[in-house]
Amino acid sequence: MATIAPVTSASSASPLHPEIKWAQRKDRVLLTVDLHDASNVKVSFENDDTMHLRGVSDGAVYESDLQFYDIIDAKASTYKILPRSIQINVMKKKKDDDDTDGMKFWPRLLKDKTMEKNKYELTVDWNRWVD
Repeated sequence: MATIAPVTSASSASPLHPEIKWAQRKDRVLLTVDLHDASNVKVSFENDDTMHLRGVSDGAVYESDLQFYDIIDAKASTYKILPRSIQINVMKKKKDDDDTDGMKFWPRLLKDKTMEKNKYELTVDWNRWVD
């Protein structure tokens, strides 16, 4: 006889990590968070290199804290909630001591590369990638 697991509400369960796809340009990072019909979405940018995301999809709470590889422009960064995903446009910040245009491609998304492989569901978004 099969046992039925108790139903947990969105507020009582520990948060899950959403699947996140990413691509980049010299001046920005493009994130696609796979959350269908997301509600109660909160995206905040903190400390010049961190993004906090929280939302509810299908009754489950999803949450991620991403510390980016380099500094970002929190005020210029934006997001848009779509029916099947959340699109986030993270603007890279020019370094004051750089005499070039200050924008360059990052070798990876997060400061700690082990977090990309072990903790988060991060994949490259080849549909949005441009060399």
